[in-house]
Amino acid sequence: MPAKLAFVLAAALAVAGCSGGDASAPGASTPAAIARVTVSPDSTTVEPGKTVQLSARVEDVFGNPVANRTVDWISYDASVATVNGGVVTGVGAGTATITATIDGKRGSSRVTVAVPYTGPAIAAVSPTPLVEGQSATITGSGFGLVPSNLRVTVDGAIATVSATNGTAIQIVVPQFDCKPARTVDVQVRLLASNSNVFKANLQPAQLLSLPVGQQRIIGDAAKFCLQFGATAASESYLIGVQSTIEDVKSLTPATLSATSAAAAAASTILATRPLPPTSPSLTEPIAPRGRLAQARAEAVVRASDAELLQTLGRDSRNTKVIGSRAMAATIPANLQVGNVLSIRVPKFFDQCNQFVTINAVVRAVGPRSVFLEDTGNPTGGFTAADFQTISSFFENTVYDTDTDYFGAPTDLDHNGRVAIVVTTQVSRLATAYDPSFELYGMVKTANFLSTSVCPSSNEGEIVYLRSPDPTGVSGTTTGPASEEISNARILLAHEFTHVIQYGRTLPGNAAGAAFQPNWMNEAQATLAEEVVGDRVKGRARGRNYGYDVAFEDDWYRGITLLAVYFGMVLEENPKRPPNAPEQCSFLGLSAEGNDGPCFSNDFVAYNTGYALLRWLSDQFSTSVPGGEKAIQRALVENRSSGLAALASVAHVPIDTLLAQWAAALYVDDRVPGAAQRLTFSSWNLFDMDTRRKNPTGHLLPRERPFGAFSDAVSVRGGSTAYFRVSGAGRAGTAIRATAPGGGVLPAAMRMWVVRLQ
Repeated sequence: MPAKLAFVLAAALAVAGCSGGDASAPGASTPAAIARVTVSPDSTTVEPGKTVQLSARVEDVFGNPVANRTVDWISYDASVATVNGGVVTGVGAGTATITATIDGKRGSSRVTVAVPYTGPAIAAVSPTPLVEGQSATITGSGFGLVPSNLRVTVDGAIATVSATNGTAIQIVVPQFDCKPARTVDVQVRLLASNSNVFKANLQPAQLLSLPVGQQRIIGDAAKFCLQFGATAASESYLIGVQSTIEDVKSLTPATLSATSAAAAAASTILATRPLPPTSPSLTEPIAPRGRLAQARAEAVVRASDAELLQTLGRDSRNTKVIGSRAMAATIPANLQVGNVLSIRVPKFFDQCNQFVTINAVVRAVGPRSVFLEDTGNPTGGFTAADFQTISSFFENTVYDTDTDYFGAPTDLDHNGRVAIVVTTQVSRLATAYDPSFELYGMVKTANFLSTSVCPSSNEGEIVYLRSPDPTGVSGTTTGPASEEISNARILLAHEFTHVIQYGRTLPGNAAGAAFQPNWMNEAQATLAEEVVGDRVKGRARGRNYGYDVAFEDDWYRGITLLAVYFGMVLEENPKRPPNAPEQCSFLGLSAEGNDGPCFSNDFVAYNTGYALLRWLSDQFSTSVPGGEKAIQRALVENRSSGLAALASVAHVPIDTLLAQWAAALYVDDRVPGAAQRLTFSSWNLFDMDTRRKNPTGHLLPRERPFGAFSDAVSVRGGSTAYFRVSGAGRAGTAIRATAPGGGVLPAAMRMWVVRLQ
């Protein structure tokens, strides 16, 4: 071997590479000079708690490895990674520089310690609680930077993601369909990776906040939802589901349901007010049976009126003629006691063309009335003194009071008087139509029309009263004449109101007043009984009279028989009918299709309609110039009809009026400090309710707890289904009204709530 080649080989063997230790060969006399140190790999990744092996390569100036040299390993970020003899251990997320040093020569490697990606993670959600429809922030990690890659759910509903920076997501909380305040699951999904489930509190956009005695009305059927927050207190609310449909045949099915964030058993129902013990209905100091027969019979008369006007058309040429000419008076002006006149009494079946002609003798002549007696009346009738008594009562009490409230009557026959004809035909014609009818008196629309249109017409203002008939030869057995005088006093107050109403709306009224529906006419006539009774008794409205005054006698039957609407039955050992009052309605008579479950739907029309007018007068008498009398006159002369007329007088939408009135029927004097619109100033309904002896005569809402429930009801036009929801220790609760199956109710439906406690 040449000498030069042997020298080079020896030098190469003297500089072997190594990762640590002494780089000089045993027995070597001179260590090799270090030119460069490199670390491999020059960059790497390790997880926390895991290790990775680095190695150092030592080279001489010729690029040859140098072995057996000691390497000094150092980590420049020990919180991220540590190193020991080239073994690097991951400590925490980040990047550390690892160096290897030999004889002042240094090599390095970058070691990244990375947490393995396991998907997005939620650490917190704010605000607390989340609020439906409002912004919220989700903080955590692994959310990425692209909002469209994220899917955030709150209680299973998808939230709108507006922004993300990888550690925080901005969202808009979804809105739910009437769910209560509760704890919900929040989760983030990034592409195919789901985060942990985070529990967050959620509440609706608006919780019900209502002082005791106040009402809230919801007009949008799509928003029939009441949200009650959780509370440990004991609270009670009256909830109404109401129909404003002005059709007595309308029956709208509805469901009131509640969902709670806790089991229904967590709520405690407040004790229901105990009712009086069961007792026969006739212990109430009123005589309703004859009134019931009268109401049924008069309802047929009123239905006949409506049918006649529908056939003729109130704006037809024929109905205008009577008001524009001087008619040949059936009852002339120059009357004297003893004169005998021929009077027509229209029948029930066809009041326009069928009639009975009677001879009637003049018994009393007053400045504004004439009383006549059918010469065919049975024995036991009114005496001359009786006629004078009734005439004086009409002239001095009824006429002034009714005209003060409802306006002056017309004088179509130009005799200056209203004729009151006492005839047996009132009873005979009624029982001929239906043997069960007991008609006390009537006003026939035909008399306000021309004989060229209705041959039965007398072309003038006439009230027909039945004749006393103690022996029952007419088909109706009455009490003695003294008892009939009492009946006649009330009937005159009632029927004279119809004379005013019809005279001012039927015969070509130049003011264009609308002919009001029968329920309105009867409601006003029932109100007339009350105000005439006030004059008789020396009372005034607005005095909050209670049970004792209401049941004193029949003048105030309007308020006492309101209870029929609540389910009162006028029978011995009565049983309350189901679905009262929501399936009963005041907007029509039985002969007009009012077939609700109440004992007498005609009583409902008369007396519940009266209660609406009484409440209207109580509420707006101070804001309408002229007070409640002006209100009633404005209704008679109104260009609008029915419920629209009430709204036009009060200048308040009818749905608001109906909701306030319906609530007042229960709230009045029951809730101290209740809003004025939820009260009657004339009557104390709570006193009447608690003292009423008839056990079926109470307005009893369905009692429900603050827990889960569902009730199916059907609500007739103008009526309300009542619920009293109560409890202590309430969890978040949502109560909603829907159509069956959960759909939206018709637009004419309303939902309202009053806080009772």
